Amino acid sequence: MLNRLAFGVIFILLLPCLLAAGTSEIYDYKVSGFEYHDYELAVNLLVKSFEEQKKLVPGETGLIALRVYTHSGPGLCTPHKLVLALCKYLERCGFKKENILIVGDSKNSLQQCGYLPRLSQQSRIGLTFHRMPVFWVDDKKFHDERWAYTSTLASDKILLHANFWLDNGPNDLHKSYLPTLLMFGVDGWIDLPIYTGSFEHGVIGSLVHGSIFNISNNKRFLANPTNCAVAAAQIFAIQELKDKFLFTITTLEHFQYCDSLQYNENYTCSLPHVLLSSDPVALDSLCLKVLNNTKKIYKFRFMHDQPAIFRYAEELDVGNPHCTITKVNKKKGSR
Repeated sequence: MLNRLAFGVIFILLLPCLLAAGTSEIYDYKVSGFEYHDYELAVNLLVKSFEEQKKLVPGETGLIALRVYTHSGPGLCTPHKLVLALCKYLERCGFKKENILIVGDSKNSLQQCGYLPRLSQQSRIGLTFHRMPVFWVDDKKFHDERWAYTSTLASDKILLHANFWLDNGPNDLHKSYLPTLLMFGVDGWIDLPIYTGSFEHGVIGSLVHGSIFNISNNKRFLANPTNCAVAAAQIFAIQELKDKFLFTITTLEHFQYCDSLQYNENYTCSLPHVLLSSDPVALDSLCLKVLNNTKKIYKFRFMHDQPAIFRYAEELDVGNPHCTITKVNKKKGSR
């Protein structure tokens, strides 16, 4: 594992190019550790900065969803302490704890990552995490089966719209159900991905987590890099999903620089930073640079800084890969 000095050099080297190009804003808080109080302070400062542009208040449904990363198992999942710190902040914003929804990849991965209670406890406390209801993407109750995403994509071009069908037919292998809970069932949703490398896309982070990992039957896209890049941009660009998206907050307590969704502790590193942005493309672009610099140190092959997935997402107005970094400190105070 790289030491913090080496990682500090990585961030210092990245700042000039990011600041020169920037259009989208990323808030960065350097933590002194990864205990609950460290995350609580980070969340207070970062979300307070976000709220200078948009206040977090309960709306028509009174519900808000936290989209946690559980795909890679307990070694590389969204830390509980970060989720609990964010929950506490949202309660101060007026959201009731039972109206803060935890959404993960699958019931099995949520159990492995500790977001669901043991089977022996479920009859007593239900499918909850610290009294917050838990849902998972591959549960049919998560979405309306009439809504699905399909795409007949050529490998050499992008379709500048998403295609839908309303169909109750049996041919489920060729369609993916959309996350209607996030689109219509909540006032907003917050993405909490963990970053890992991908040679095809450069990085698996906010953009892919908020799109491909938010639909059913997503393996057909993950197995096809070209179609995955286009589908990720199209799905995140769906107006109903995009309008409910609030921001991404991620920790670099652990990230994986090898090109695999399967957790491997030999290729994980840590940086004392928590990042927040309402632009998933900008945040992915920054974290791709961190991953690429880490790969260079370990003599791994690295991805071009502007993979196709960023270009597609920018064409669909999902985000911009250029950014500015705003350092947040204690002087801004907390909510």
